Parts: sequence; C-alpha cells; structure tokens
Amino acid sequence: MAKKAIVVFVLPLFVFFVLNALTPVWWDDFIMACRFDVWYETHSTLAASFSDVWNSTVNMYCTWHGRSVVDFLNFLFMSIQAKTVFNICNTAVYGLFVFLMCFHITGTFRPLFSWLFVTLHPLLWMLIPAWGQNLLWLTGSINYLWTGTLILLFLIPFRRRMDDSAYAMSVPLSILWLFAGIVAGWTMENSASGVFALLACYFVWNKFVRRNSVRLFEALGAAGFLSGFFMLVTARPHLFRGFYTLLLNFMQVNERLMKSSGLLVLCIFALSFYILRVLKQSLPRPALFFFSAAVGAAYSMILSDHFPARSWFMPQVFFLLSLLCLLFPVRGRIPKKSAIALFALLWAAFVPWFLLGAKSIAVGYLFTEAREEYVLEQRNLGVRNIAVKTPVPAVYAQSGLWNGKDVLPLPRTPHEDSEFVAHNSAWAAWYGLKSVRGISGDAPEEGRAVRDVWNWIAQSESRPSRRALLQRIYDDW
Repeated sequence: MAKKAIVVFVLPLFVFFVLNALTPVWWDDFIMACRFDVWYETHSTLAASFSDVWNSTVNMYCTWHGRSVVDFLNFLFMSIQAKTVFNICNTAVYGLFVFLMCFHITGTFRPLFSWLFVTLHPLLWMLIPAWGQNLLWLTGSINYLWTGTLILLFLIPFRRRMDDSAYAMSVPLSILWLFAGIVAGWTMENSASGVFALLACYFVWNKFVRRNSVRLFEALGAAGFLSGFFMLVTARPHLFRGFYTLLLNFMQVNERLMKSSGLLVLCIFALSFYILRVLKQSLPRPALFFFSAAVGAAYSMILSDHFPARSWFMPQVFFLLSLLCLLFPVRGRIPKKSAIALFALLWAAFVPWFLLGAKSIAVGYLFTEAREEYVLEQRNLGVRNIAVKTPVPAVYAQSGLWNGKDVLPLPRTPHEDSEFVAHNSAWAAWYGLKSVRGISGDAPEEGRAVRDVWNWIAQSESRPSRRALLQRIYDDW
C-alpha cells in the first residue's frame, strides 16, 4: 500500500517538479523582478527588499490592474532570484490543487480515490489550452494555478454544505472565512467572476429552494469575497467598452468556448440527459454549481479586449469539475471492462502527447541556457549593449515558453515601442546590461538540440565541455 501511494501521489509531483525546473525565468517575470512604478516604462533596478516588493505591488494596483494578491507573490518570488524556491512551492501548490479537485468531485477528503488523482493529471495536460503558461511559467502559474487553488480552498465549506444542509463551521473558522473570501475575490477577474456566479446560484438555491438559514461562514465568506472582488475589478479603468465592442467580444468568447470546451460541454449535456431520462435521477447539485461557475468565468471575458489561451484555465477547470461531479455518483454503472478500456485509452492518448510536450519543455530549456551562456560571456567581455536571437522554440502548449513574448526586436509602431521599452529594459536589468534587442528569425528545429545533447552524452571519451555544447546550440539557432 505504501509503495502504491508513492507511485500514485509522489511520482506525478516529482515529474511536475522536473518540468518546472526546466522552465526558465521568462517574459513578464523580468518585469516582476524590477522595482515597479508604471508598466510601460524603463525598468532599470531589480527589487532588492521587502519594501521594494510592497511598493511595487501598490504601484501595480494604482497604474495597471487589481490582481494585488498574485502581484505581491510574483514580486516576492522574483526578488529572491532563486527559482528553485519557486519550483518547490509551485509543485506543492499543484499537488494541493489536484487534491482539492478530488475533494470537490467526491465531496470528501477520505477516502482518497487514487484512481481519480491519477486520472486528473492527464486530463489537465490534454484539456488545459495553455498548460505550460498556467502551471510552469512563474508569473502565469501564480496568476492561474495559485489563484485557482485559493478559490478551491475557499469553496470547501460551501461544497460540504451542498451535500449536508446541517453542515456548519465553528465561529473562529467562520471569521477566518471572511479573510479567505477577501483573498479568493482578489485574485483573477474571470476566475473570481465564475465564483461570483457560483455563489449567486448557491444562495438562491439554499435560501429559496431548500429554505435553509444562512450560516455564519456563508455570510462572512460571501461578504469577504465581494469585498475582494470589488477591489479587483474597480482597479481597471474603462471596464465597459461599449455595446458594439461587447458584441464582438461575445462572438470571440463563443468561438473560444467551442474550441477549448466544446467537447467537455457536449459530454456534460450527454451525461446529464442520461442521468435525467435513463436513470430517472436528479442531477448532482455540485455539477450544476460548477457549470454555472464555468459559464460565468467564460462570459465575463466579454469585458476584456484580450483572449489569450491561458485565460481559459479556470473555465476549463470548472467545466471538468462539473463533468466529473456528474460521473462520480454513477461510476458504479460503468462495466468494469469498459472502465478499464476507457482508462487505458486515456493513457494511450496521453503518453505520446506527454513525451512531445516534455521534449518541447526540455528544448526550450536548452536554447534558453545556450542564449544565457552567450549573454554572460559577452557581459564578462565588457559588452553591455547586446543583440540576442529570438524566439526560443516552443512547439507545444505544455511548454511555459509557448506563444509568448521573448526579447523584442527594434520596434516599428508606437505600441511595439512601449512593449520594447518595458520588456527589454527589464530583461537587461536582470542580466546587468545597458540594453538588449532581439534578432528576429525562424525558430530552430526542436529535434536538433536534442540530438546534439544525446550525442554529447554518448561521447564518453571525447565529450566537449558544457560551454562548447551550449555554444553549438546557440550557433545552430
């Protein structure tokens, strides 16, 4: 039993840690490493104290957006300048996140369903549109994985009462849930909007359908959540962008919904039909609440003017929770042979996908290391204005370097100029340079770097130095 527990619970987290360790500091991480005043400005000084971290968080709130909880964590981890600390913490948070997903599906912490824990890893890998940005990239994982974990923690007592109307928390814990609500509401705009929709449905159902009294933890938790949510959304100016813009955004959100979550939604509807019409049972309430959260999180994005794949993290998680909350109570009706076949099919699809994604992560690490070696060598030679090759290759969305901004080339438009100033100056400050610019070109073939490393390992006698290997990788870029 102990060996099984190690394999089921520890091995996936160890693999995650390795993938996280292969993901370099990148993109917005460099801005978060600097003392921050305004986003589109020259960032020239690294944050070196807690005072710098705190002041940067306040300035971010006053000038850019309201995600103060995650901004504080971003500035804090980058001020440490030792990513290993983050890798360990991020692995622990990822394990907690999957564990909390198991709880919200089953409604209990015990027993621990090992098959469910094992199943969630490949499902998340294949269903999250920007897995690497959401879970590996430092800034991205704090913005999405960590806030998702805070939200699932906050929803624990609400989930308990969905199954047991007599459930209540002690007075001290109920008071604590006021602050848990503030933190959960003060996270990410669309994720918190999903929780807002869930809580609205929850209170309507609890008060007017079941006619239950409102518990102290519910009142304080909801009050705290609304306070944090207010602080989050009011920091952004010009939230309402006009009806025509909202109409266009609505169409884009529908397109993203069909592309990213269409299969999940179809499965939810099909399974709901089976439960209602064939089994003649009512739908599990948690499934309905998580579905409302998914819809709320998705369609709140019509207020935005930017729809990156990483923003679909919590809508997809909520849809997945809804589907599995429907499936879990009827799992006993699935024939054992069919369940084994489905499980085997899932892993047959996941394993080659995992190998390709892991290769993409490893290649991104190799090219980043090669470029960093070049930069440090030039800096040691006294060069302070450096041009470097871009972009770092990342073919698969499981890489934290996928589909993002690297060192930018010389700008051609005013918007590119502001992005160039913000990102390149922060990148230069991180490496102690005066300036840096990108050299645009085609991304190199991923397999070439892997072959170079493999050949380097195989050459036991005439193996070149690590520096020579990285130089070769950079020259082939």
